[in-house]
Amino acid sequence: TDVYICTLLVFVLVTLLIYVLARFSPNQWEEPDACEKNPEEYSNQFNFLNSFWFVLGALMQQGSDIVPISLCVRFASGMWYFFALIMIASYTANLAAFLTVETLERPIESVEALAAQQEIWYGAMEGGSTAGFSENSNNDVYQTLWQFMSGVHKAEVMLESNIDGVEKVEEANGKYAFFMESASIQYLVERRCKLSQVGGLLD
Repeated sequence: TDVYICTLLVFVLVTLLIYVLARFSPNQWEEPDACEKNPEEYSNQFNFLNSFWFVLGALMQQGSDIVPISLCVRFASGMWYFFALIMIASYTANLAAFLTVETLERPIESVEALAAQQEIWYGAMEGGSTAGFSENSNNDVYQTLWQFMSGVHKAEVMLESNIDGVEKVEEANGKYAFFMESASIQYLVERRCKLSQVGGLLD
């Protein structure tokens, strides 16, 4: 927001600057279009409205039919064109970076790492096949997972449905992991940008 406000202020300032320079520069005044001999008045293309459109055209990289004649107006116009070029290049680069899919930083990469830490909570659907797999597994890692999920935090980590788990993951901002079937995970990851699958299959 600050960048847009500053750009708008500079836009107005440059418009006024070009207008004033064009009015005070004698080389910017031209003979009227009627080709009158010894005209009593000279014309100046850079009135306030034309100065506004000239600066706007430069900012949008579209140019203008109005051409500065005097050296001071040309110098100011050149500086504004250079500024507009840098601004548009920076905006385009930032926009491309923003639209590019970011690689999420994952604090855990496997179920072993998840079981070995205590900062990120995890759970599954209560009574589901995934929870039953952890409960009945002879693997020490899965037994550690089940001890946590069935412990004092059971009411908070064991949820009634997969949808509740997905919503809890999105709301927890990386502080909660939810176990569910691989097909459902792949389906949801493709459709919800905040979700990410970590590790491979448990079985």
